[in-house]
Amino acid sequence: MTASLQRLRARQLDELLGELKPLITLRPPRQGWIQAIRTALGMTTSQLAKRMDITQPSVSAMEKNEARGAISLSKLQKAAEAINCDLVYALVPRESLQVSLERQVRQVVWQRIKRTAHTMALEEQAVPDSHLRAQVEEMVQQAMSKLPPNLWD
Repeated sequence: MTASLQRLRARQLDELLGELKPLITLRPPRQGWIQAIRTALGMTTSQLAKRMDITQPSVSAMEKNEARGAISLSKLQKAAEAINCDLVYALVPRESLQVSLERQVRQVVWQRIKRTAHTMALEEQAVPDSHLRAQVEEMVQQAMSKLPPNLWD
């Protein structure tokens, strides 16, 4: 994938996921969504089990697993359907993907520059900090236009 296509995908995902930012503060009920919604509907575990075509002890175990954060997405999806809900699943980046990408590029470039600057200083050919900063900016721009394949190594 070309760097421009990768940046386009990152921008598109940033737009899409930006709408989910308000949901970051949403926390599931202590007992989990399945039990909270099931009880709000006045549904017993036996009734939910029948709707899911599983046993009542399986529903109880599933609710406990959800509360512990150990439920599979497929089981959560099946339970959601049985209680007439939609499962919404997303990873919401803490910062824009563009910012994350540039931060990583900057870090990789800075590590390279530091090694070179250190070697040059040992050889009494030190470069002023202002030149190093300018070189970092130039290399960041170059790397952003052609993202290195080992960026996240």
